[in-house]
Amino acid sequence: MTDDGPEERDGVEAKAVVLEQLASALHVIRVHDPARITTLGGECAVSVAPFAELARRYGDDLAIVWIDSHPCLPPPQRRLAACT
Repeated sequence: MTDDGPEERDGVEAKAVVLEQLASALHVIRVHDPARITTLGGECAVSVAPFAELARRYGDDLAIVWIDSHPCLPPPQRRLAACT
């Protein structure tokens, strides 16, 4: 066991993995072409692909209802960079 974590790129941990998962999710959404998309659970990033696809599809005619039980803030030492 080491203290090494996922590779950080452009200030994002495991950026290559995140981008790969985003591309995969967008592919699944486009293949199935759902009329509506609901995301539940996980952390806020689970909504990136659905929101991106819906924004592409509907442009300015899009409404999103976001209900969250808590603010999604990074640890204090990274908060300033993440919230700008």
